[in-house]
Amino acid sequence: MRIKLSKQNDDIIQKLKNLYKFEYEGTLPRIAFAYSIQLNKTFDLENSVLPASDGRDFRDDKGLFGTIIDARSNYPIYKAILDQHYNKNLVEEEFSKLFRLHLSHGLEKMNTDLQDKNITHGYHVNYLMKLVKNGLDLQNNPVFISPHASTNFNIEEYKEPLKFILGINENKESVEICINDLREYDSRNIAIAGMAGSGKTQLIKDILLQISQNSGNKLKFIFFDYKGEGNTEQLKPFLNATNTQFIDIVNAGFDFNPLTAINLEERQRVFSIKAFVDTVAMFVPSIGVKQKNSLQTVITELFEKKKKIHIQILQTFQIA
Repeated sequence: MRIKLSKQNDDIIQKLKNLYKFEYEGTLPRIAFAYSIQLNKTFDLENSVLPASDGRDFRDDKGLFGTIIDARSNYPIYKAILDQHYNKNLVEEEFSKLFRLHLSHGLEKMNTDLQDKNITHGYHVNYLMKLVKNGLDLQNNPVFISPHASTNFNIEEYKEPLKFILGINENKESVEICINDLREYDSRNIAIAGMAGSGKTQLIKDILLQISQNSGNKLKFIFFDYKGEGNTEQLKPFLNATNTQFIDIVNAGFDFNPLTAINLEERQRVFSIKAFVDTVAMFVPSIGVKQKNSLQTVITELFEKKKKIHIQILQTFQIA
């Protein structure tokens, strides 16, 4: 993907790049884009004036979006962010325009925020750390799965204090944790370590049970029994108490078709299929160029036959 910036944005990038001593050209654009999304800024493409294209030309999207796995571009991640932000499956042209608009908005906001500030006392460093800490605050919006899926799931953020008892201390007092109190904790992540048979699974099930009961079953969770230790009878008390559905993925399958993310509109289908294959390749680093081309060819042929309906994953194996 090729994205050309405006000279005004390019000048701000160079100014801030020199201020922060960043080595790579793409660092500032990513931060500025993230800042704009964090501010929940939206644009109407029909009424928004696009930035000029008289500045730096990013011909390699890796330089602009960065890389994550096996030197692959982060573009699918940025595509997913904007898809979720606008609740639609954006085509390449829409993505390019919206990315440039958010980039320009974020850069101008950063430039204004830092204008006439005393950087000798490290204001710019504290400012940047605040942006990084706040991150992409997308939790206020419902999670949108796909505009083409037969079923959409809207999962709202649970904002009430969420407490559970982890155990008791040496004084026989309950040790209570409020997992979503970010004034006390920097994140909502928990790691449980222990030897085999020490009760790690039982502990996490007890925590999930308390969280479910204390939230009135409003807080949703996904529990993966990847070792296959449980069955419906053994898990029945836990499933009933947490109002949880049991899905036997190995034997019964899972009612989800990732190919519904592909745009059925003929002009956009080629780009959409390529984006899907690139996403698969990003999470399966061992896939080679030949396998990517084969997968893209198979999916393209099937969609050409089906025209206006989405194909199923099983069909790709049958034609292959």
